[in-house]
Amino acid sequence: MASSERWALQVENWVRGADPDLAELLTRFNPRGLHLVLAEGFKHANYPKIEVYRAVLGEPPLYPLDPRIIAVATGDALPAGEYPPRLPLHAAVAIADFVLACCGLQSSADR
Repeated sequence: MASSERWALQVENWVRGADPDLAELLTRFNPRGLHLVLAEGFKHANYPKIEVYRAVLGEPPLYPLDPRIIAVATGDALPAGEYPPRLPLHAAVAIADFVLACCGLQSSADR
């Protein structure tokens, strides 16, 4: 994709059947002007993450076993016990503000 403002490049993985390494992918970015990277997936990688939990899928939440999960975005009740901050699943502004606050950046309410 390309426009007069920016461009993006998609690259084929050389190793078929293996997930790419997030740390390696991040080396391809130009760190100047880069403040935040949002990545979907990589649930076993060592970085702070927000879990999206949907009870209807029948899977247990990941946060009890992963201390790197800093919040849970869900519209469902969470199992009893301790859990990280709960974010409303369909409230994009609230989730964005949480992410910005975690990064020490200005939230939409502060602008």
